Amino acid sequence: RWRASMAAPGTQAGGMVGYWKRREDEDENDEGLGQGLLDPDEPLAHASGAQEPAWLIRFRAALVLLGSLTFLASTSFIPVFNKRLFAKDFHYPLFTTSVYLLLCVLGGAIYFLARWAVGAAGRRQTTPHYATWAYWRNVIRATWLLGLAFGAKLGLTNYGLDLVSVDYHVLFAATALIWVALFGWVVLGEKPTVDVSLLCLSMVAGQILLGLQFQKESSASFLGLAVNLLAPAMQGVCVVLMRYTSVLLFPEWMTRHRASLRDVTAAPQCLMEDFPETFGFQVDTLVAYTAVKLLFSFLACVPAALLMEGVYADRPFWQALGGTDARALAVDLLIGGAVTFFLQASLVLLSMVSVALTLGVLGSFKIVPQLAAGIVAGTKAFEWSAQHVAGVLLVVLSSLGYMVARIIKFKRSKQQQ
Repeated sequence: RWRASMAAPGTQAGGMVGYWKRREDEDENDEGLGQGLLDPDEPLAHASGAQEPAWLIRFRAALVLLGSLTFLASTSFIPVFNKRLFAKDFHYPLFTTSVYLLLCVLGGAIYFLARWAVGAAGRRQTTPHYATWAYWRNVIRATWLLGLAFGAKLGLTNYGLDLVSVDYHVLFAATALIWVALFGWVVLGEKPTVDVSLLCLSMVAGQILLGLQFQKESSASFLGLAVNLLAPAMQGVCVVLMRYTSVLLFPEWMTRHRASLRDVTAAPQCLMEDFPETFGFQVDTLVAYTAVKLLFSFLACVPAALLMEGVYADRPFWQALGGTDARALAVDLLIGGAVTFFLQASLVLLSMVSVALTLGVLGSFKIVPQLAAGIVAGTKAFEWSAQHVAGVLLVVLSSLGYMVARIIKFKRSKQQQ
């Protein structure tokens, strides 16, 4: 069942002493950009006795940067790419999303089959973790709810994007950060500070200014407005569940979740404690997390695609498939599926090494590269109005302010040690 394991305070007393022990030889490079985006109060020695490995200490900031750049690049590409695909007399966003998800699942399966083949060629002596039921049972247990929620959110987002213009879609998406902050506080106990809350509101205001800048929507319906208002709330749910799932699947020295809690005994317990905490194991779990999550997302998305764009559609998608260039469509779907996999994997990586609100802030900042991508692709024109420029500046400066606030908090915590 989807439930956090609660540790008894009495049995954890000895472990808590080790948990709050600070490592005196902490790497000086930890005070950079990556640490500012993470939980600054978290020590490197944890309740389980395991310490953050040297490779993570050295490359944590690089992982945050890699995940952020991959996310921003892929999330800017997909909306423009989908609009281009839908413009080819193929307006089936739910079917397209379902195919993307299925291709991601197949990509994960190919990864583990390749891992098995390489191990078999090397005459492995023991059964690898990814060939055991216990491993996949834990992955399924942690990801099923997130996968279903993510499938519903992806379906709503793509369907909503087809009901209104990109401009209105961006406007409604501005509320997602508020939902992330609220659900992150309630579910994860990650309560934002006053200054961070003000920065988040400033970022939301910037997104609204950008959304209001564009021309009046002429094709929006009540259904389009409802779908595009529900999608940001689902986005908040998914971001928080993604962080929660990472806490369940990755060790404490990776997630640093307990530092954000007043009562650390209420933190969810990692399900993978019986497995080796090696670098290879974490990579395998990242891929398994992504693939299994998207499998459940596919199961949630495909019924809606069959009903709304198949059975009850004026022109079912299977008829449209027969009237299109099958080869060109297949190439487009493969490209979209590959980019979607990198997009989802980058989100998993970021949820492993940062708090839910950081994911939300990055999700709000994506409006800037998405706007740039739309301008380059010719789907919109940049207007140098005061409102438009103010919106961009609010989003960018609020994002930088959030990063600076995290860095300052980290340095203060070090001075108090």
